[in-house]
Amino acid sequence: MVDFNAKKINKYIQEYMDKQFKNGAEKVLVTSFTNNAILFAFDKNKDGKVTKKEFEQLPKEKYSLFAKELSEYNKSHNKDEHVYSYDELSKFFEDGYLDAKDLDNGIDVYKAIGDETFEEKKDFKHPSQMSEDEIQNELKNFSWTEDDYDLSELRRTRNLLDKNSKVIDWHVGTFNQGTFGTCTILATVNGMPDEDLKKLYAQKSDKEGNIYYEVNFPQDNGKKPIKVTQEELENHAIKYKRKEFFGFSPGDADVSLIEMAYVKRYGSDILFSGEQPAIVLQRITGNKDAKAYYLNITEDMLINDKVKTIGIANDNQLKQNKNFKDNKLVLSSGETVRLEHSNSDNVENVGDQRLILPDGTVLYDRHSYSVKSYDPKTKELTIVNPHESSTEIKIPFEVLQLLELCE
Repeated sequence: MVDFNAKKINKYIQEYMDKQFKNGAEKVLVTSFTNNAILFAFDKNKDGKVTKKEFEQLPKEKYSLFAKELSEYNKSHNKDEHVYSYDELSKFFEDGYLDAKDLDNGIDVYKAIGDETFEEKKDFKHPSQMSEDEIQNELKNFSWTEDDYDLSELRRTRNLLDKNSKVIDWHVGTFNQGTFGTCTILATVNGMPDEDLKKLYAQKSDKEGNIYYEVNFPQDNGKKPIKVTQEELENHAIKYKRKEFFGFSPGDADVSLIEMAYVKRYGSDILFSGEQPAIVLQRITGNKDAKAYYLNITEDMLINDKVKTIGIANDNQLKQNKNFKDNKLVLSSGETVRLEHSNSDNVENVGDQRLILPDGTVLYDRHSYSVKSYDPKTKELTIVNPHESSTEIKIPFEVLQLLELCE
């Protein structure tokens, strides 16, 4: 039983905020006492996040009593704030955990959607490359939205509800990057054909009928397969060297499977420090010759069938480009591509540099993108950001002189 105790809740708030700052967070979201009280009821390790396991450890009946006491406390202090029910809270675990941001954003979208699913769609135009009419027409497809919804967030929600997204089907659907720095894994997997995925992992079951998956990376050479269980996939969490890691990428289960298996096989450092794209390509695709190219990217490289990723070149590389002056590149059209610095706390804030395309599209440094296709007629490369994988970004070939390609 979790007793409602205002003093203990306030102590908990301070403890989890202090813990996040000690772990390197520059900012910690400040939410209401009510929402913090809800986190307090479930959060056993006081990190400000509630895993699915922590949530399930507190029975619905006991939480309901706690919520009733919380409501009564609010009324006695003239507060009229919504206290989420147990069933409402259960809607928040699409990404494996519940936190203050979830509670602040609310569940209006989830309430309205219900059990609705969507056909897989992986070719939305980037909002900055759409007309206002195109944006409004797309918004009409989301009958459960209000006028102030952000189109990118709607797509992120849709990615969680794609048909077959929660099952392993040896096909990469749509997904959103989770809380870890695994963009190189996600960008690589997003470019892999189904036939290559079928070579990577197989479904098994134990004597009790519990389903799990065995993953063999191309470099394993007879090593014992990596095991990922169905329970781990559903909880978006794994245990590795006595530590539990949760917050893997929600959406397509095949993507989460490889993401988890990669950590179990190659270590947890990538979760926080990232990994060189060429190394990830070698390990996942088996392309031993995978390497990075800069200032020598050709159209032939873009139209071959190799899995490839791309990202902004680093400062030392950019200095080699004689066309890039004062953090600007002037295209043959006369339009300008700019490199800017940002201290934004946006969820997509990866590195501190931003490449701004003429149409306003932003690319982030220290971040990998999937290469989807190249059109020799329009001389445009189509890439995908693993932060939200249903959206295509079109890039003029000329811009590639500021980018590093790995294949």
